[in-house]
Amino acid sequence: MTDGGDQQQDGGIGRSLWSLTGPIDRRSYTIAGGVVLLVQNVVIRLVAAASYDDLWSVFDQYFTFYGLLQHPLQEPVSGEVALAVAATSLPFALLVIWLTVRRLITFQASRWWALFMVVPPTSLVVFLVLSVIPSTSGRPRRNVGDSPSDASLIPESAAGSAWFAVVATVPLAVLAAVVATQGLETYGWGLFVILPFWLGMASAILYGYRHDRTWAQSLGIGILANVMFGVLLLVFALEGLVCIIMAAPIGALLGAVGGITGYLLQSYFGLTKSIAAVVVLLAMVPFVMGIEGADSTEPPELLVKSSVDIDAPPEVVWREVVAFDELPPPEDWLFSTGIAYPTDASIDGRGVGAVRRCEFSTGAFVEPITVWDKPRQLAFDVERQPHALEETSPWGAIEPPHIDSMFRSQRGAFRLHERADGGTRLVGKTWYRQEIWPAAYWRSISNRIIHRIHMRVLRHIERVSEAAD
Repeated sequence: MTDGGDQQQDGGIGRSLWSLTGPIDRRSYTIAGGVVLLVQNVVIRLVAAASYDDLWSVFDQYFTFYGLLQHPLQEPVSGEVALAVAATSLPFALLVIWLTVRRLITFQASRWWALFMVVPPTSLVVFLVLSVIPSTSGRPRRNVGDSPSDASLIPESAAGSAWFAVVATVPLAVLAAVVATQGLETYGWGLFVILPFWLGMASAILYGYRHDRTWAQSLGIGILANVMFGVLLLVFALEGLVCIIMAAPIGALLGAVGGITGYLLQSYFGLTKSIAAVVVLLAMVPFVMGIEGADSTEPPELLVKSSVDIDAPPEVVWREVVAFDELPPPEDWLFSTGIAYPTDASIDGRGVGAVRRCEFSTGAFVEPITVWDKPRQLAFDVERQPHALEETSPWGAIEPPHIDSMFRSQRGAFRLHERADGGTRLVGKTWYRQEIWPAAYWRSISNRIIHRIHMRVLRHIERVSEAAD
């Protein structure tokens, strides 16, 4: 198939690139936008290296500066660093938005889509979509006739086709989720990547079976199908609201990519091959889930580190580190969602072999002491831990398998560093494992939750120690 709108260049970058307000062809947009995004990422990495003596990955960049402003090692990002990154990134962001607006003009799409270019990693998805979709949209896309005789079950109207696409695909996705979570007790790539992608692709292809749909409509139905998937998981008490919200960004993102993939499959290969792709990918879902369920490999140990500066000597701070009285009710909104939070800590004995109990809203962490270096370091293993959260559900308390497997605390430590002015820099560390994938996505969430838990304890120790000194 040809794309007349993208053949106007003589070679290299098309002349349409140099117009200030006119449309831009696909090749020019891809090359120019790709160069701008590449340079932007290099600049961010250099700024990070100047501040933290390391080069961050692209993933770390998006989930740090553009996300929750936290270093991958969980040291809070200073306002100066955040401002430096924002200032150096702004010119590149404006360039990409300008190119994207012109690309949207090319096929008369809403300019508002360009706003997604400031919300990574959504910006990468939008950029890839606009780099793939041809500039013209009036060519025929079917290979089985304009009105398929085998589509009598699918309504003619757009709303009816959308309803059919969701009803025909979402129950299959729910069934696959039940097999993965209740049967295999696995939360991995099959559940969080392949399944939402398949759901978006399949729903988009069914939605466009009777009539051609635009890429925006296909993207929308892919997201809608994944939203309904989450709703059914909640209705049937298979998952709680907290975890559905946590998974929503990756689900919506992959649903959108799946919807665009369905649109492109119909555009270039027709309906017959598109349906075949849906069936093949659906067959891969239980296959991947089965492999993940049989995998007994121990996940890697992860570290979260947080710190505060306290205007009190280490000897005073040490007393509160070992054990502390009941904390006031949490002010952080995060802990109102059901995620477990610390309430107090006590210790039985002194020195190595003593047992510390850190009470949480869901139960107690039992922590045998392994290092007692007063007043410099306290370290402990985790012998037993409570649930990581209390799921919110219309049906009351539910306990899906991931409540225990998503987060397993291994050990922890407090380090007290005496400052030159006589104060103390208190560092809290937690080592943990998680059995949920994609690891990078869930690690970014777990790390930040643990950091908030750390800070609840560290800030309390800071207040009490400074008041006692």
